[in-house]
Amino acid sequence: MGSSGINAEYMGSSGINAEYMGSSGINAEYMGSSGQTDDEDAPAAEAAPATRTTPNPNRVYIGNVSFDTTKEDLVAFMEKAGKIVKSTIPYNEKRGQIRGYALFEFETQEEAQKAVDELHDEELDGRKMLIREDKGKVRRKRKPRPNRNKTRGAEKTEVDTSTDL
Repeated sequence: MGSSGINAEYMGSSGINAEYMGSSGINAEYMGSSGQTDDEDAPAAEAAPATRTTPNPNRVYIGNVSFDTTKEDLVAFMEKAGKIVKSTIPYNEKRGQIRGYALFEFETQEEAQKAVDELHDEELDGRKMLIREDKGKVRRKRKPRPNRNKTRGAEKTEVDTSTDL
C-alpha cells in the first residue's frame, strides 16, 4: 500500500493478465452464423463461446498507456475522477515499465462513470487515454497441451562421449 492509500498490484513479465486483455474482436454473446442450412441431418458446428464474469461497476479499464508513464503519474491522472480504492497496473519487470494498460476501482459507481466521461481521450504523456467501464473477466476453455516430454516414463540411456582411439 503506497502513501496515497492505494493498493496497487503489479504483474510480472512472466504472465499475462487475461482478466483485462481489452477487446479481442470476439463477441462472446454472438459468435455469428456458421453458414449452414437448417437441415436436420447436417451436423451442427458449435464453438464453445467465451464466458465473462460479472463486471464490477466501480472499476474502469485504461488502455493506450505510454510505456514511459510512471505509476504515480497514472494514479494522479485517475484521481481527478474520485477516490481510488484499488489499482492493478501490469508491470514488465525486465524492461522496468508499465505494460500499456491498467485497471482502477473507485469508491462509487458515479466516480467510475465520471472517469469514463471526463478522462476518456484526455492526454497523458503525449497519448490519448482509452477509458471504458469494466466488462468482466473473459474465461475461455483451453485445449490440453500435448505431451512434449517424450522421454517421460522411458529408461534413459547413457551415451558414451569419450574419444578413446
